[in-house]
Amino acid sequence: MSEGGLFLTAVEMDVLMSEDGVREWARDQLDDLGLSEWTFDIVPAEKFPSMSEWAVDGSIGMCIPEEHTIVLAREFVTENGADEWGSFTTANTVLHECAHALTLNTDGGGHGEAWEAKFREIGGDPDEDV
Repeated sequence: MSEGGLFLTAVEMDVLMSEDGVREWARDQLDDLGLSEWTFDIVPAEKFPSMSEWAVDGSIGMCIPEEHTIVLAREFVTENGADEWGSFTTANTVLHECAHALTLNTDGGGHGEAWEAKFREIGGDPDEDV
């Protein structure tokens, strides 16, 4: 991960084209970012009522601080796994949610300055809609 935007190798892009690969990549990111006590999951959007609501307005991931969990909507991962742009979007979304986890104490979990700075620091691209 490097400041200045998300860079994925060809291998990472291939890995991110499957649900198992997304799980593996996300787990590696959590561990690398000091969030090893957090879990990652891919779930049907309707499993979390607020996630279903978010999915309707375009959001596809969720940071659940009380459970130390980051989730992505299965529908999003399935739809995005077919190409390199989808791999980028999936990875950016994982980092987006990780930035929330990392700024809970400084930004209240929102999209403020601390969150944006952390998102950029860990390699995310806040200019992309996720």
